[in-house]
Amino acid sequence: MEPALIVAAASPAETIEGGYRYQSLGARNFTWSASQEYIVRTQQAGPVTVTSYAYPATELPARAALDYTSQAIYYFSKQFGLPPHDSLSIVQADFPDGMEFDGLYFLSDRFYYGFDGSPRSYLALIAVHETAHQWWYARAGSDQALEPWLDEGLCTYSEVLFYESLNPELANWWWGFRVEPYAPEGSLTATIYDFSQFLPYRNRIYLRGAQFLDALRHAMGDAAFFGALQTYLTQFDGQIATRTEFLSVFQQATQADLSPLIADYFKP
Repeated sequence: MEPALIVAAASPAETIEGGYRYQSLGARNFTWSASQEYIVRTQQAGPVTVTSYAYPATELPARAALDYTSQAIYYFSKQFGLPPHDSLSIVQADFPDGMEFDGLYFLSDRFYYGFDGSPRSYLALIAVHETAHQWWYARAGSDQALEPWLDEGLCTYSEVLFYESLNPELANWWWGFRVEPYAPEGSLTATIYDFSQFLPYRNRIYLRGAQFLDALRHAMGDAAFFGALQTYLTQFDGQIATRTEFLSVFQQATQADLSPLIADYFKP
């Protein structure tokens, strides 16, 4: 007898006559993945039930991904606002990197197999990044093709905010590991169509985007910066925001003139 098929989905299954029903209210998409090999583990992070779907050989990394995701949910809920749903699924994937969806994210198996038990790892870093997309994509959306920096920059910067909350030394490590070796440069006006390879895209959109947000934070001060993040999330919850709208929220939150900084990072 073959093992049962296990479905990892963006929302919990409801048993109905003759099958199952999935329902996700107010979602941007619905995503699922199925395997006969998944080992399923769950953990509660406040009101959110986090479920891990991973392969048998990666038990310890799967537990770590579950822990980092839960910690990130606690931190982002406090710092930004409530998550969009009461469930989140983590699915081990056989492709590089991670991929966000509403209520679910994929995490590359290379992060599981390469995990050394430390928060200074891609498994921890990318788990936090993909979790942040539940705020910067699932809640406050943006045009991921024409203005990709807006959600990816926010999620990348959310990584270092999370590390700061754990230990300031980890934040210093993050900048030295994640950003500084790549010396990101260029205008954040770039679209996904301006790149033919991933690394130049990542360096410009993700890493340069994080640098811009850090520069904004230093120009505004923590209170104004985090207040503006919360305002942006609330104001554009369930919508598609633009760069102009994002920057307007931040300029209205401070007496500092942000225009020179914006001009530097958004050169035509």
